[in-house]
Amino acid sequence: MKKVSLTAMAFGIFLSFAPILNAQSTDSKPKKDITMIVTDLTPDQKLKLDEINKDYKTKIVTVKSDKSIQEEMKINDIKALRKQKREDISKVLTDKQKMEIKAYYQQLRTMHPTKKEGNKSPEERVKSRLEKMTVELALTEEQKPKVEAILTTFSTKRAEIMHNTQLSEEQKKSELQVVRKEQKQAIAKVLTPEQKEILKQKQSQRKAHKKETLKK
Repeated sequence: MKKVSLTAMAFGIFLSFAPILNAQSTDSKPKKDITMIVTDLTPDQKLKLDEINKDYKTKIVTVKSDKSIQEEMKINDIKALRKQKREDISKVLTDKQKMEIKAYYQQLRTMHPTKKEGNKSPEERVKSRLEKMTVELALTEEQKPKVEAILTTFSTKRAEIMHNTQLSEEQKKSELQVVRKEQKQAIAKVLTPEQKEILKQKQSQRKAHKKETLKK
């Protein structure tokens, strides 16, 4: 039982810390090639990893060049391929090697702390979002406290959903989508028609940027 538990834990850690394992690396950038992180790969492991990478690249090229598939479907297909690649690589590695990857990324995070939204407290995210909206939409002094109250309310709702252990991942995803829609509607009631149009344009730009990022 202990061995099974360790394997499951290591597999989860690997999926969390190794999102990209076939990119090039330089001295000035973090190592992303698994052969540069794991020091004791056997020739057989290296061969299997090389086959996995080649198969992944071929499938990615096929998806990207398929003009019969809509962009939204391409993004989903690419996500699925990335997930499958991580799972295939995990099957090749030993628990010790997976732990070595974990240690590398933990050290990397310590040396290069991230400032992404996911690492901020709920209060910090609300403040950051409010400041951004104030600049982008030119919120008035009357609008700012109303928008802040909305952001705070729905931030709390999202946290409650994420920490609800009785919900499955699919249920959480579904409920979060509802919360996002409700928040969007609540904010729209506070904005002027001009601000709504600006917000719509900004959201479209971010969505397009996200699509381009996922396609790379």
